[in-house]
Amino acid sequence: MDDSFKFTVIGRQKPQGSLSPFVSKTTGNIVTPQNKPLLAWRETVAAAAYVAMLRYGFTEIEPPDAVSIKIVFFIERPQVHYRSGKFSHLLKKSAPIFHTQYPDKDKLERAVLDAISGTAKKTPKIISDDALVIGGIVLKLWAKANQTHSTEVTITPIRVADHAMRDDGSYYLKGECRE
Repeated sequence: MDDSFKFTVIGRQKPQGSLSPFVSKTTGNIVTPQNKPLLAWRETVAAAAYVAMLRYGFTEIEPPDAVSIKIVFFIERPQVHYRSGKFSHLLKKSAPIFHTQYPDKDKLERAVLDAISGTAKKTPKIISDDALVIGGIVLKLWAKANQTHSTEVTITPIRVADHAMRDDGSYYLKGECRE
């Protein structure tokens, strides 16, 4: 079995801001925000993660184990980044190298983590809680020419059973040099 499992979700990513309930200033009622495109996006991510988890032979990850995650968001470039006419397949020199605008990386990441931790209704849990994520990398990049919006996710379980404690209280991966 591989040490991690991977999946790709095709489609425009949906950022997730705060979904905390609040009191409406006009009605005084408690309102829970419902962002239908975000909920649909999270369900799509959860379904793709679940299929990958089963295909790679994994089960739900729970404490005391932890997770490292890599998420790469590929965002389609707008047409204004490209030249025109017979050179319309080439980027303008002024086209930005990095994706440094909306949506924010942390809000995109939040949507994926909530999706895989089962906070979306009717979706399976991949990890029991997003607090199990102890490290990783998240990138927000421009998609290549002719590439649409997509998200690539790699989840690597960090199993307690695979580690041992040194005399000083630190841990090492079993099978590696103990010093």
